[in-house]
Amino acid sequence: MLSNPNLVENLLSLVFSQLQINNNWLPEVTVDMELEVIPKIVEEFFTSRNSYDIPQIDSIISITKEGKKLMSIFVSMLFDSMLKNSKNEDDESIIISYKQTIKQTLINAYLKAYSRSLVSGGVSDAMPQYSTLKGMDQYPLAKSEIEDEFPETKSIRAAMEELGMVGLKPYDVHIDNVMMRPKTNEIVIVDLGRFKGFEANENLMNV
Repeated sequence: MLSNPNLVENLLSLVFSQLQINNNWLPEVTVDMELEVIPKIVEEFFTSRNSYDIPQIDSIISITKEGKKLMSIFVSMLFDSMLKNSKNEDDESIIISYKQTIKQTLINAYLKAYSRSLVSGGVSDAMPQYSTLKGMDQYPLAKSEIEDEFPETKSIRAAMEELGMVGLKPYDVHIDNVMMRPKTNEIVIVDLGRFKGFEANENLMNV
C-alpha cells in the first residue's frame, strides 16, 4: 500500500481525521494544517533520503520498515507545523515542554490508522460516522486504487454487495471471519451474527 502515493495520502488523511475528532488536549490540528502538511510528507517519503529517528513502538501492531519511516516523517513534520502555527510564545513554550508526550500521541494516532483494514467491515449506512470498522476504502477514489493494488479485495466487497441485494447489511466483517477456499481461492464471509437485516425478513435466516 505504501508504494502508492494516493493510498499514502488516504492513510495520512485518516490519521488527521482522528486527531481532529479526538483532539482533547493537543495543539489544534486544523484542516489548513492537514492540507499544507500532507503533500510535504508524501513528497518527503517518496523522494528524500534523509534519515529520521524511528521511535520505539510499544505496540502489538505489526508495522513494516516503510510504515515506520512514514510514521517518523509524519510525526516530525506535524510537530514542526504545530510549533510554526502556535499562537504566541506561551503556546510555543508549552508545545516544546510537552514534546515527547505530543509525539507519542501522534504515534498512537498513526498506528491506529495504520491498523485499519483495506476494506470497510460493513456497508456505509450500517456503520456510524466514525466507526472503527471503516477501512481505507472509505475515501474518494480509494476503492479502485486498493483493488488495483490488492485484487483479492474485489471478491470481499462483491460478497458484501451480494448480501446487500437480499436485504442484509454486512457489519463487523474482519480478518477472523473472512476466509478463503483453498481449492478455488474464493473469499467466504462467515459468522453473520452482527449483520443487520435478519430481523426484518425471516427468509434471510436461510441465507
